[in-house]
Parts: sequence; C-alpha cells; structure tokens
Amino acid sequence: MLDHDNVECALPLALEYVGVLTELAQPPSDAIIASVIELADGFKAKEGGAAQDAEENVLAAALAWNGATALHGRVAAMYLRHFDESRKTDVSASLQMLNKFIANACVAEEPELLARSLIERLAGRGVEMMLAAGVMRFAARMNLRDANAALGVYARHHDHDLDGDWANAVKRLPPVLTFVAYLLKTCERDATPLFQSLTERYYGEIQVLPQGDALVAKIGELYFGVRAAPNMMDMITNMFNN
Repeated sequence: MLDHDNVECALPLALEYVGVLTELAQPPSDAIIASVIELADGFKAKEGGAAQDAEENVLAAALAWNGATALHGRVAAMYLRHFDESRKTDVSASLQMLNKFIANACVAEEPELLARSLIERLAGRGVEMMLAAGVMRFAARMNLRDANAALGVYARHHDHDLDGDWANAVKRLPPVLTFVAYLLKTCERDATPLFQSLTERYYGEIQVLPQGDALVAKIGELYFGVRAAPNMMDMITNMFNN
C-alpha cells in the first residue's frame, strides 16, 4: 500500500503487525526489530503530515512492545529530523524535539551520535547545556561509560585531552561541563559529601539545565543513597516515562 502512497490504509496494517508481535510475548530477534524499523522507514519516505504522524505512531507502538536499543536509536533519529525541520519556524516545538532526541539517544546507548549531533547543530551555551543534560541522563541510567564517552567527544572537538592531564583539561571546559566532569568522577567513588558539596557549588548551573534538579536527584539516589523529596520523585518518574 505504501508503494501506492496509501498511508491511510497502510497505518492500521502496520499497527496490527506490531500488535501481533506484542501478543506473541516472545523475545524479538534482530530480524523482527529490523522489520519494524523498515515499516517506519516506509512511512518516513512519504511526504505530508499524515505520513509523519504514521511514522510516529508505528514507532510509539513498537516502543510499547519492546524497548530495544535499536528502536530507541531509530526514534532518536526521527526526533533529530523533526528538530532540523522545526528549528527555524517553531522554537518551542524544536526544543521539545531536541529533548526527545537526547532522551532516546541515551536509551539507545549512542554517545557519539548524541554529542556530534549537538555540536553540529548548536553553539555556545546551547550545546553546553544540552550536552550536559545528555551526559547526566546517561549517568542517571547507570551508564557512566557512555556518559564519559559523550563528554569526551566534546572535549576532543575543542582540543581538551581528558585522557591525559585530566585535572587541567577539566578546568578548560565551560562551567556546566566542568560540573558534569566532576560529577562523573564522583559517581565512580563512594563520596556522598563530595557529591553534596559539588551540587551546592554548581547550584546555578544545575538550575538552567533541562530537568537539572530531577537528574541530580536521580543520580544522588542511585550512586549515593540520597533520597529525593516526594515531589521530586514524581518529576523523576515523569522524566523517564516520557
């Protein structure tokens, strides 16, 4: 049906296919996941808002069926494309798309994609804040490897060698990324007082980060056993559910 540009009829069939996969309740193979991504790609290739909505619907159903990293990677690519399309006409919508890209790139474990996409599209304070939020999202998923990898991409891009003289290299980073670099090091140690001191010292930077308070609270709970206030726990739950 997509070969004949019949998006309206193709969408229910695509959703039915994903529904059958859900009912089977079996671990999916790489080939099955690839087939779902191929369906989404079929809608992507068509023009118009209906095709774009269909792509989103298929991928939303796919994520409800299975949270495979490959699916999150495909969703991240979709939101990055939407950001590129909307950034010059709708700032608010483009920011939402960028935040969704970051969230899905983190679940997909794609630090290189995350960092390079932000570096290529943003500048100055913008790239610093969004990258810091992405690095903290990796850490909040107990993924310090990719958190450090994403920060490393930015550092190398600006000729800061975090693999060499780390202490001096970190001082040359923008303040919000200096905070993130220290935070990652602190997460590698049992250093609750240091974590608390760090978050107090960089309070101003945390406040301007997208969902900065919630990310810090999640990291504090995971690595240092620092319990967040009940209202903050609601924010954390909503952040990771969305």
